[in-house]
Amino acid sequence: MGSTGSGELRRNSVGTSGVIGQSLSAMGLSGVIGTSVPVVAITAGAAGWLAWGIAAVVILPVALSMSLLARRYSTSGGLYGLTTKALGPLAGLVTGALMLGLIGLAAGAGVLSFGVYFSQFLELFGIGYSRLLLGVTSVACLAVTWWLARVGAKPAAWVMFVTEVAATVAMLVVFVVVLLRHRGEWLDERQLRLSGASLSTIVSAVVLGIAAFGGFESAAVYGKEATRPRRAIPVAMVFSALVAGAIWMFAGYVLYMGFQFSDVSLPKSPAPMGTLADVGGISWYSYVVDLSLSFTIGASLIAIFSWVARFMYTMSSEGVAPRGWSRIHPRFQTPTTALTQAGIVWLVGIVAMTVASDTPLDTFGDFLGDMAGYPLLLVYGLVAAAALRYQWRRAPASVWTLVGALGLGGMAFVLYENLDPFPGWPSNLAFGLFVGLTAVVGSAYVVLRRRRSPVLAQIGSSVEES
Repeated sequence: MGSTGSGELRRNSVGTSGVIGQSLSAMGLSGVIGTSVPVVAITAGAAGWLAWGIAAVVILPVALSMSLLARRYSTSGGLYGLTTKALGPLAGLVTGALMLGLIGLAAGAGVLSFGVYFSQFLELFGIGYSRLLLGVTSVACLAVTWWLARVGAKPAAWVMFVTEVAATVAMLVVFVVVLLRHRGEWLDERQLRLSGASLSTIVSAVVLGIAAFGGFESAAVYGKEATRPRRAIPVAMVFSALVAGAIWMFAGYVLYMGFQFSDVSLPKSPAPMGTLADVGGISWYSYVVDLSLSFTIGASLIAIFSWVARFMYTMSSEGVAPRGWSRIHPRFQTPTTALTQAGIVWLVGIVAMTVASDTPLDTFGDFLGDMAGYPLLLVYGLVAAAALRYQWRRAPASVWTLVGALGLGGMAFVLYENLDPFPGWPSNLAFGLFVGLTAVVGSAYVVLRRRRSPVLAQIGSSVEES
């Protein structure tokens, strides 16, 4: 692990492009093109592109709420710090516990996706998929991304930005080729008329689409390392949400249109991007798609390492978490102990899932998604409520008050849609973990408050105000 010691994160080490790279990579901008975009298209049919637009509109007030708080407060604790300062220590504790205990745990397991897509790429060289290959490639990805996150915020941010841009361009090539191949047929009447779509299917697709935006807020953890953080971080969060929404709308539209010229239906296609490459006459390009998806997942894991470790560092610095998490590497000035411990937890999870199943993503993927999804909606709702309270105390009759209310209402609606009807196994287990952890944190807060513990006074103490 190297020598460690107490210290500070390196100031002014991450530029605006690096902060944007953090948001884009944590979302998995290009990865969503190959994974969630086909799922939304299958769910909403001809209205898939519209579902992405609506999802972007729903998430935008949340992004604006975060940007409002990020202009006032700088923190390495991301949403934990922002909600604490604007809504109080209970909201901060709930946010921190959910982000680390459920969202972070589930997000790190996503490294298995790297193994899946990289294994598909290796088929080009005659190397077939196996459980051993999946485990080895996933662990290798975990080790490399841990090292990149450890050697400094600046190089990690640069790698994330370049990788995500390159992977997104590589993915969009398929869609551009399909459009050029079908010149004169760019206006798809079926999609423009929303043929066969219903309100219920569109709502279901919107709920799925909103989940894909998770991670755009992670730019907030660079509050102490970004150059001009009160400008760069709000720009990164809003920009990434808007760009992602536009790209996913475009991808959804062309995907549905392209499959109308395919002999394979979209729901029955095992690899939608590969089929779309066939439609465009570049079937060989499917290997480039698999390699691009592998690298974007790697960039995403660097982003996850970065925000999880800084969450841990901040909560430790304020006395809420184990003291060791606040140790800073003397040379790289990164939270090295937090990075290493997070990596070990994810390593154990990866090994356990690959031992338990030949196809761990199929076996555990939905459960991991739900384990992160339920708490993320609550956390986003808390941030919107924090922005609403912050603005209400200063200027109640303000457009920012309306933005906060819209963000809070949007997250409440999406959470309701996820629970009506109440989910079955294993989604109900994920919801139970979410409710249980929230209840434990709430009980701990009540105990600390009754004892007038000095810990409560320290929550949010590391946040800097403008």
